[in-house]
Amino acid sequence: MARISNVALSVVEDVANADIEIDYDIDWDSYDQASNQLYQENWKLVGDDTGPAGEDGQDETLTGQGAADIVRFAADGQPGTHRHLAFTIPVEALNDDTAGEDEVRAVVTLTPVGPFGDSEESKLVRLTVR
Repeated sequence: MARISNVALSVVEDVANADIEIDYDIDWDSYDQASNQLYQENWKLVGDDTGPAGEDGQDETLTGQGAADIVRFAADGQPGTHRHLAFTIPVEALNDDTAGEDEVRAVVTLTPVGPFGDSEESKLVRLTVR
């Protein structure tokens, strides 16, 4: 199974935007290297509200990878892979606290893809709709 390590988040405010960079490493096990097991990457930025007094204690997803932004990859026989993600979002998207500083974390998930399912159709049913 692939193991994620060294997740690093950089947020640089640029007027009304935030330049986001997420870096992380993947360590592939021998099965992943030999089989080229396909993995799907997913990331999200989370507002960390578990610490300071006055916050609600609930970590909210602030933004994340869209459903159409599917990224899949495999080990390609390598023992490790470094991933670098860079994008710009409105800085307001990172604001989840009523006042003061906001705290943000990056969460990265790799999900194995497959084995692939099966699909079958029923026999045709004729009907008259009135």
